[in-house]
Amino acid sequence: MKINSKTLLISFVLILVVGIAGAKLTGVWITESTKEPVKFSEGEFEGQYDPEDIRGSYTFCDIEDAFGIKAELIAEAFNIKTDDPCSVKAKDLETVFGYLDEDTEIGTGAIKMFVAFYTGLPYGDIEYLPSTAVDVLKREGKWTTEMESLLEGHVIDVDSGESVVIEGTEEHSEETSDSNDEVVMEVKGNTTFADVISWGIEKERIEEIVGFEIENVNLSIRDACEENNVLFSEVKSIINELLE
Repeated sequence: MKINSKTLLISFVLILVVGIAGAKLTGVWITESTKEPVKFSEGEFEGQYDPEDIRGSYTFCDIEDAFGIKAELIAEAFNIKTDDPCSVKAKDLETVFGYLDEDTEIGTGAIKMFVAFYTGLPYGDIEYLPSTAVDVLKREGKWTTEMESLLEGHVIDVDSGESVVIEGTEEHSEETSDSNDEVVMEVKGNTTFADVISWGIEKERIEEIVGFEIENVNLSIRDACEENNVLFSEVKSIINELLE
């Protein structure tokens, strides 16, 4: 039997459409990146989302969807006053608490630990938390003596009466950049590859340190490391040594 090219083309398109539709139904076909952390694959918490995989690009509402903690509650925990918690990203904490020393950084890691404490899920590292986060954990009945022991010396006192107002992440970033005119050549949570390059370290040298190709120099080093499963603290330490 002879099949002409038109029939073959129609058959191919039909197979392609049906295949994609089936893949979407089964969750195999993903057309865009989803803001969902990976799940524990074994053990007591199998099937639950892993706080360790929360990325700096996740908004408070993304975290609410995954872990069931109200976005407004997360904002309160980190002393942020906003009418739109869905506009606030985990990495924005690096700007909110940018006045802290490098050794007492509050950023995406603090969000991860807060979520772990709130949900009872495991998290390996010990991060700094603002006192407002501790207040929320206590009020919500999540606080334990074990947490108190783990966080000894890792709670930063903040005044809950002086919340940081965020109307939108863009506006907030502009305000902060205007207030930091002095350039300090030191890698912190919000330092970009472009910053380090401007300080005299070549892009190729940075790529050797991080172990992956830098596609966007305006991306923060922390976020890029998280996306590529590279330990940010080690990268930060090496680059800071080169900058000394």
